[in-house]
Amino acid sequence: SHLCTLSGVIRFAFACRLVPTSERVLGSFEVCAAIANRHDHSSLDHLRACLFFEVRRACHCDDDLGPKTLAYWHELVRKVRELVAAREA
Repeated sequence: SHLCTLSGVIRFAFACRLVPTSERVLGSFEVCAAIANRHDHSSLDHLRACLFFEVRRACHCDDDLGPKTLAYWHELVRKVRELVAAREA
């Protein structure tokens, strides 16, 4: 799928920021950042916040986009897909 590409994951991560999860649902930008820093995957909203902040961190901090980083991003996308599919079932 198109999400398997680096650009696809980045587009998806920034789209996650646009859904009503970030500041409005979770409280603030800082709360979203804390969720991402804890790698808190306890809900769909938290997964979306993690994905957005991890991609944002890499884009703004020139972080290494090595295999570990990309594998984590893909893990987040997979978990988001699973939770969305479970809600739709």
